[in-house]
Amino acid sequence: MTTTAKAASEVKTLLGLLQFIRHPLYLVENDGCNLFINQFLKGWRSSSYASFFSLKQLLSVVMIRHTKEHVANLPRPIFKTNYLRMSKAETLAYNTITTVARINIVTTTMEGAKTSGWIDSILNPGKYKEATEMFRNIR
Repeated sequence: MTTTAKAASEVKTLLGLLQFIRHPLYLVENDGCNLFINQFLKGWRSSSYASFFSLKQLLSVVMIRHTKEHVANLPRPIFKTNYLRMSKAETLAYNTITTVARINIVTTTMEGAKTSGWIDSILNPGKYKEATEMFRNIR
């Protein structure tokens, strides 16, 4: 892999991180992949300086860099756990989705079946899209 291809791959990984933190511009629902590709990836692959500065500006919005001097005097964190009751609708939705996940895992790992079941398992990396959608629905 060339340096440019490796850098482009790492920039594409950044899209995944932006989607993970749910940055509104780059969400899948908002066609964020195409926006990201048009804004950064095409220019990055062609070694455009404009893409570098656009990326730097984006990172300045979502990241803060601190030195040891900045964080030396921070107080220790105070952790507090709050338990919230789920509504009946939330409980039903959660139980339904987790039951579907359990059924999928149990039925796709049964021995003696004609096929391995791995093809249909949500644990199969090839089913990442389906598994992600299922777990996103829990939110």
